[in-house]
Amino acid sequence: MRGIRLRFEEGKVVDASADSEEEFLLATLDTDEGSRRIGELGVGCNPGITRYMRNAYFDEKIDGTVHIALGFGFADMGGTNESAVHWDIVKDLRNGGRIELDGRVVQENGVWIV
Repeated sequence: MRGIRLRFEEGKVVDASADSEEEFLLATLDTDEGSRRIGELGVGCNPGITRYMRNAYFDEKIDGTVHIALGFGFADMGGTNESAVHWDIVKDLRNGGRIELDGRVVQENGVWIV
């Protein structure tokens, strides 16, 4: 899938679209009540992984990326969301993205600035 856009309100996806395979995105979000909630959030910090490997266990750890998993939250990591879905979505910030915390930019174009 390319060009996924998700809008959240009160922790739940309320609007979604995609440049490709949008019908699949919407159907997955409608799987169950928990599939529209975040089950995992992460920031990739591994500089040893520099390219996508088409394996979420590696791709979600690429330095300069962020990822969310919609749906199920793993209880052994503190997650409480229940869903049949656990869908990792990785966003590459290395060529035009940033992370802000409390209004302060802490990462720009995949490079930490704090």
